[in-house]
Amino acid sequence: MKLEQIKQHPDFPFRDFRSDDLQFLMLELYWAELLRDSLPEATAADWGPEWAADPSDGNPMRIILA
Repeated sequence: MKLEQIKQHPDFPFRDFRSDDLQFLMLELYWAELLRDSLPEATAADWGPEWAADPSDGNPMRIILA
């Protein structure tokens, strides 16, 4: 899913991510796509999640650069 598609979602900017699992996942996708969109293409290919995000800790951003 591309950044512009995520921004078109009716729940964007996903303010209820702490209590809504779907919004949490969409926000996680948003941060990943924002990073991918912001980095040079060669650099973006080298990153991935360090571990799966956990909705219970309230942090949808789990990204590490390789």
